[in-house]
Amino acid sequence: MPDSKAEPWESLYRYWLSKHVGGRPPERRDIDPVIEIPQLVPNLLIIEAAADGYRYRLAGSEVVA
Repeated sequence: MPDSKAEPWESLYRYWLSKHVGGRPPERRDIDPVIEIPQLVPNLLIIEAAADGYRYRLAGSEVVA
């Protein structure tokens, strides 16, 4: 989980690594940033690749601004 004293990118990286299973990155269903890392959500952008292009799954308030 994120360390409140770490830089935001370090906290996000640690969170990302903690969600890896068997050396594989997490799937979308394996992460819940709004619940698990709410302090980082304003600066997150999650985009899902789809057959017809891309879908924005999460756009934090700081990204939008």
